[in-house]
Amino acid sequence: MLPLMAMGINLSKPAVFTWIEYISQNLWPQIILLWPCIFGVFGSYIFTRERIENTYKNLLIIPVGRIRLALAKLIVMFVSIIAMCSLTYVLNLSGILVGVPVDLASFLKGLQIYILSGGLMFLSILPVMLIAVLARKSFLLSVCISIVYALVSFLASWVAPLAALLPIDVTWRILDLKQFEMSYSFPMSVSYLSLAIISIVSLIGIFWAAQKQDA
Repeated sequence: MLPLMAMGINLSKPAVFTWIEYISQNLWPQIILLWPCIFGVFGSYIFTRERIENTYKNLLIIPVGRIRLALAKLIVMFVSIIAMCSLTYVLNLSGILVGVPVDLASFLKGLQIYILSGGLMFLSILPVMLIAVLARKSFLLSVCISIVYALVSFLASWVAPLAALLPIDVTWRILDLKQFEMSYSFPMSVSYLSLAIISIVSLIGIFWAAQKQDA
């Protein structure tokens, strides 16, 4: 959708944009608003589906531990996010129709940016997955948390201390998207540390909750 919208915006002056500028223009609203909601809902469904449909006990018959089951779901989620980000990137090729220039080197560099953004979004969405595991059958709660999480991250973009610490805003900072001038209260090293701590704590919480919960 966003590449198509960008086509309409750039019809009058497509050659003004380089390929990287074009894909970056399409990337920032996905990171700040769309992807947190989409990936949060998708991941929540992965972690709550069996409990909602009351099939979790059937899974326990299979000789696979609960931690390994949670790990498998995380792997599926990671691969799916990377695949969705890659597909979104390919859709940017629609810009060629209105004259946005692209060469092989620029295309590969852009693909690298989108794959990196997918990996960072996976880490950023882990807190929502922790809530999904803790909420058990409350898929609606997880969906609401995903939306609130995206909105809070968007608003925090203009609050320097939060912009340097919240995972989604840190993703924006790491990718160095320059569509907006943003200020940060802490150096990049603190942002990396914040993302690492939140991700690790969320992973530990997911595995702990998966191990402790009853069917």
